This record gives sequence, C-alpha cells and structure tokens, in this order.
Amino acid sequence: MDDKISNTRRDWHFKIAYQLCNLADNIFVEDINFNSWSKSIVIKKSLDSGIGQFINEILPYVCWKRGKYYAKVNKDYTSQECPLCGHVQKKKLSDRKHNCSKRKTLCYSLISKNA
Repeated sequence: MDDKISNTRRDWHFKIAYQLCNLADNIFVEDINFNSWSKSIVIKKSLDSGIGQFINEILPYVCWKRGKYYAKVNKDYTSQECPLCGHVQKKKLSDRKHNCSKRKTLCYSLISKNA
C-alpha cells in the first residue's frame, strides 16, 4: 500500500513539474531548510506530501530535461527588497506595495508578484 501511495505522489509531482515547465521558461523556488521546517507540527502534512522531493529532485530534473532555467532563491528578505534599487525595508505581511525609503518612490510592479 505504501508503494502505491508513493508512486501516485511521484506521478502527480512529475505532472505538476511538466505543467510548470509548460507555463514558464524560468522557475525560481524558495530555498527552504526542510530540517528546521519539519520541527513545526503544522507542517507535518506538507512534509507527508513529499514537497521536499518535489522541490529538490523532481522539479530540477524536469527543468533540466525540458531545457528550462531552475534556481533556488534565498528566502530571507526577498519580498522586502526594492525591485529597482535592492534596498531592504521591513514590511508587514499585508503590505502589497513597496514604498522605498531610499529612493522615495512607490514600486508596484514586482513586489505584488513576489508577495
């Protein structure tokens, strides 16, 4: 029974990876430390889904096979960074616009895609 579940999950991961590659030429994922992530009780279900295998093995393989660019992005401050100048500014999770204190401008375009 465990093999059937594992094979079904793996098949689903490959299908999703191929769908992602059909949608984009460049795929970026957050570089997640699954060892520290696994210590949270809430995350147990997501670990059971095999997300680590998908992000670390299956998705990079399918990207390589399809000739797509795959990269991991540092998880720290990515949505707090100004898309124009790179200045890091703390924001609340509810903020969808980046008001850059260094450039004194309001940046709409990239911050809403990263958040």
